[in-house]
Amino acid sequence: ALDKESKVASLQRRIKYVESFVKARKIMGFNPGEMVAICERLIAAPDVEQAVRVGDVFALLTEHYYAKDNMQEAMKIIKQMKARNIAIQPYLDAKIIRTVCDATGNSIEDEKSGEIGEEIEDATDYYDS
Repeated sequence: ALDKESKVASLQRRIKYVESFVKARKIMGFNPGEMVAICERLIAAPDVEQAVRVGDVFALLTEHYYAKDNMQEAMKIIKQMKARNIAIQPYLDAKIIRTVCDATGNSIEDEKSGEIGEEIEDATDYYDS
């Protein structure tokens, strides 16, 4: 019975995380303060990855700050993604990454391989032509 209860509790927690993320997306335009708070809670949740790709949560925050023209905060979020070894490209548009990096004087070079910067260049070259 205990195993069943823990599975139910785990499932309920995952449902709550998904509902929270959906709510954050819905209220982004009219209640950005609450959206940011929800995202920060999700990012801090220990087992959130079982329910929501945390990269999507980081991307929502980055897009919010980008839309508000707050490139410093957007860069902070991108750096948090890197610190957690989350690949940036699947979650953020190359134009957003480039704009944020240019505005803050940063580069998203991957210290290990340099691949991230090259991928961004390749993607932007593709869209520019």
